[in-house]
Amino acid sequence: MNKKFQFTDVIEKEVEGYVSFCPELDIASQVKLWRRRLQVLRKPLNFSLSMRQVRKSVNGFMKKFS
Repeated sequence: MNKKFQFTDVIEKEVEGYVSFCPELDIASQVKLWRRRLQVLRKPLNFSLSMRQVRKSVNGFMKKFS
């Protein structure tokens, strides 16, 4: 089952490109081209979501023994 998430993409123009920030997950990326911001932000976003799932699984596993 695929879950759909909606996140905010805060974009700031810098001297040499853009900074794209997702406040809900506290992650950011820097790109030179506007059209690449979501492509580049997707990698840390996926990592953050997978780590949250791992922590959730570990916490559920540990609760079985407490």
